[in-house]
Amino acid sequence: MTLKNLLAALLGVALLWEGRAQAAGEVTFHRFASELLGRDYPYALYLPEGYRESNLAYPVLYLLHGSAGSERDWVERGGLAHTVDRMIAEGRLPPW
Repeated sequence: MTLKNLLAALLGVALLWEGRAQAAGEVTFHRFASELLGRDYPYALYLPEGYRESNLAYPVLYLLHGSAGSERDWVERGGLAHTVDRMIAEGRLPPW
């Protein structure tokens, strides 16, 4: 699956899943110090179910919200955790 297809799938299905069953994965919010920006920069981290108990190598996908957004946009408005959980369960995203 290409990055373009993955993003289209996430955007296309996210709103259908928002607010439905609880996500199996975990979303947490953090900050990192950015010398370039001169301030702390917030970000959201999604870990799939079983991540902490696994020794598997997981792929990383960075979803940037843009200047007018926030680190919560993909999670809250995009239904990220629900969509990714479903795609993992369907075998469309690793881990399989």
